[in-house]
Amino acid sequence: TSIGDYAFYGCTSLTGYTATENLKVIDTSAFAGCSKLVSVTIPRGVMSIGNNAFENCTSLAAIIIPQNMLAIGSKSFAGCSSLASVEFKEGVETIGNNAFANCTSLATLIFPESLTAIGDGAFKGCSGLKTILFSENIDAYGSNVFEGCDAVEAMTVKGSVMPTVPSDKITSITLYSPVPLETAEFANKVYRNATVYVPQGSLERYQAASVWKNFWTIKEFDSTGIEDVTMDVADAPIYNMKG
Repeated sequence: TSIGDYAFYGCTSLTGYTATENLKVIDTSAFAGCSKLVSVTIPRGVMSIGNNAFENCTSLAAIIIPQNMLAIGSKSFAGCSSLASVEFKEGVETIGNNAFANCTSLATLIFPESLTAIGDGAFKGCSGLKTILFSENIDAYGSNVFEGCDAVEAMTVKGSVMPTVPSDKITSITLYSPVPLETAEFANKVYRNATVYVPQGSLERYQAASVWKNFWTIKEFDSTGIEDVTMDVADAPIYNMKG
């Protein structure tokens, strides 16, 4: 049911691990330094991953964070330089400090709707990161979350808090909030090259809003993607995207 602190720490010839369905906890530094560990299967029953649990597992290529895991510990995957794919299932609420720091092969991040907070330096040094989709309920970003992520080209932000991503290569920013978001200044290159997509009916507000008015190109889009609604029964209920 649990893997204790430092259980497989520094097992440099270990290449794979498949957990039993009864596993609930992976503790501190349980697999840290397992430099040849390529694959790990984490069952849906795991509730937490401890600090430094997979730190410096430099051959680990992909990981799926199961839906029952509420928190990802500090530095849990830091230094996993081959980690190219992270899939977050719904249920994850917090990502700890430096959790994925220096995962230089990570190219895309799609955060689950359940996520509410991202810790300090969580993705610091992820120099290969190009695309990020921020979900609606993230209301707290730590400091320097994306420091060194200077290859990011596209961002989608569904929530009301704008993350700071210090990349001057951004060419597309898609916003789902009709209210202009508070955000740090972007580089001048981003103002010139990036297209900001905003919900229909909010163009004038963004053109007049602090920071956003500096962008050379702002376009409206239909945030639902629904062009028309028809129904056969007149009194049938119609649900919006939030149910």
